[in-house]
Amino acid sequence: MTYIWLGIIILAIIAEAATVQMVAIWFAPAALVSLISLYLGAPVWLQVALFLITAALCIAFLYRKLKKNISKGYTKTNIDAVIGSKAVAEVDIPGGGIGRVKVRGISWQACSEVDVQKGDTVKVLSVDGVTLVCEPLADKETAEK
Repeated sequence: MTYIWLGIIILAIIAEAATVQMVAIWFAPAALVSLISLYLGAPVWLQVALFLITAALCIAFLYRKLKKNISKGYTKTNIDAVIGSKAVAEVDIPGGGIGRVKVRGISWQACSEVDVQKGDTVKVLSVDGVTLVCEPLADKETAEK
């Protein structure tokens, strides 16, 4: 049984390192508890029971905590970071037409359902391919910029 528990520990660590999705890490501490119980003289049925109970407890109590800590440091990247940002029209954008806006120092192709004048501040609503879908900001929102 020693090799079985050691094998489970090693495979769980390898699987977790390969996936990074917290799918197998729970089995490593569970197998370690079973391995310790083996050396303390526990029968096989108790080792298996301890393995299952420990794995279930790890999943039940640690999953939410670990998931929250991992996602806490999440920051939007690439195009997701532009959505919701304010931009300045570089050229006139006719309603339903295409123009250009500058967001965070980068010029983007943009469209709007309504006319936007050069220099107007707009809000990026979404991205359609390589085009930012924008809407003009009200005067109050522009003043808060």
